Amino acid sequence: MNNEIGNKLSNTFELNRRSFLSKEKLHPLFEELKPFVSKINIENLSLQFHSEIDINITEWWTNKEKKVDLESKILAILFTHRDLCDIEPKANVYGINETITPLKL
Repeated sequence: MNNEIGNKLSNTFELNRRSFLSKEKLHPLFEELKPFVSKINIENLSLQFHSEIDINITEWWTNKEKKVDLESKILAILFTHRDLCDIEPKANVYGINETITPLKL
């Protein structure tokens, strides 16, 4: 099912990209976006995202200095991404875990 969803999203993205790039007489701000849109590579972006997740796990979740309770039950994982207008946007991963004394945290 995940592959079906991924394929559908990829196809939709490609259709929208082609449609956008084929438009003429766009507002100048949109014209400036055309070179960037034409260079978007979903595979590379996905690999970068996975790499950033690995870094986040190493720097936070398995970092003993952070004193993360690795035995606590994780209730959810939240993925966030900084604003796409940033020159170097970053992805972050947060675990929402069960704690014995949540108010102290």
